[in-house]
Amino acid sequence: MREKKLFHGADLLDEWFSRFPNDNPLFGKPNTTVITMDFVLGFERAKKVHDQIISEKLFANVPAQLQIGRMLDRLKKNGSRQRVKFGDFTRPAPEIDKDYMQERAVDEPGDVATKFDDLRGVATGKFDDLTAALHSFNLRVAVKGFVELQKLPSGKFAQMVTIEEVGTYVQDKFDFNEDQPLGLWNGHYVENADFRQWRLEHNAGGDFLVFSDVNVTKLDSPVTFQMPTNYDMVPIEGGQTAQVPALNATLQPTPAAQPDKTIIVVKGATLSDISEQEYGTWELWPLLYDANKGTIGANPNVIKPGQSLTIAPLSRYSDAQVADAKRRAPTWKNFR
Repeated sequence: MREKKLFHGADLLDEWFSRFPNDNPLFGKPNTTVITMDFVLGFERAKKVHDQIISEKLFANVPAQLQIGRMLDRLKKNGSRQRVKFGDFTRPAPEIDKDYMQERAVDEPGDVATKFDDLRGVATGKFDDLTAALHSFNLRVAVKGFVELQKLPSGKFAQMVTIEEVGTYVQDKFDFNEDQPLGLWNGHYVENADFRQWRLEHNAGGDFLVFSDVNVTKLDSPVTFQMPTNYDMVPIEGGQTAQVPALNATLQPTPAAQPDKTIIVVKGATLSDISEQEYGTWELWPLLYDANKGTIGANPNVIKPGQSLTIAPLSRYSDAQVADAKRRAPTWKNFR
């Protein structure tokens, strides 16, 4: 790979070979050193997606606003009567990732989607180092700004969020869990299954998450929006009252108000990923498996793109059920 100038792909592959055997990227220590945003944004397709995130204000659309509300609620910064700052881009990306609110995929070039024949595309620029390292991946989005109580023209008070800076970074999985052809390597046809077999034979080869550093864009014009939530009356200075967001009022509804959610499995997803996104921790994947065993089958490690999974709100589960799921989570290899 290095002979073909696929240096980043080679570095990640070397790390995979050097690790202890592991077939779940969430259990491996993330790599944060190989991929940089300077490298990624040097490719037109990645730069285009990044620029769209900024120009389309993906970081402040309705889904992003709800995620920001959940983040502020979780950090106990929602409902303050004083200006409260949020966002810290000096933290490493894996920490910032806990508070990301949007993402957009950067897909591989269409002309190399299935054309890995001896990596000959390198000669024409069709198969490049970005594809070798990350294939298709996500650019995730985090924000920095402040939230404060403001008086509206109507005379009412509301929590207003102002976004001043936007951080973008790569989040991807480096694994060989799907059935995927990788082309001819030194005259030999290679696919993901070959790497899985190598892991069994050599007791090495560990999957992991890949993060880049964070690219920070300072907005020329800060974006402000009203916190999308219910309001309760609370006292403020001077004996007046103001309507401010009640913690957990809308962002975390009561169980009776929460219906089941249906999601469609996308390529590369795992139950641990879905649990992390829906419940805030990978440890609750057994709840998802138990609820969808008829769809998934006997092996919780294999979910297929296009499958429809039912996600019940976490509030519907008892403390005992949550504790049992966390007990079972580390034993995923035994499918208990």
